[in-house]
Amino acid sequence: MPALIQGRIIWAVAPDPQGRNPKDRPLIILSDHAENLADDGAIKVVGISTQRAEAPADIQVALPWSRSNTTQTQLTEPSFAVCTWRYSIKKHLIRRTGGVAPPRILQQILEKIKQLTQP
Repeated sequence: MPALIQGRIIWAVAPDPQGRNPKDRPLIILSDHAENLADDGAIKVVGISTQRAEAPADIQVALPWSRSNTTQTQLTEPSFAVCTWRYSIKKHLIRRTGGVAPPRILQQILEKIKQLTQP
């Protein structure tokens, strides 16, 4: 399994933004050094959606994608990090790994989360 670094895209069973409908979903790791956690350690993640209209545009960050799977993210359809869709998952629940969000995209996600969580 590739290193579970900040920005790595993973798939795990997770609920939707309303806390319902758990299913296998793509997520981006927000935690630093997640690879060093024990198998039952909690990893902070943000959800990825292919449904742009499901959340306001100002809380989303577009992710690079390509039908031919040639981007750093390895996403094959239009996808968006929904910055209000955050939670923690246990490391042992990761079903598979994908690519990585490019550094400038990861920075946009982290900055947007910071803006959204400031009082």
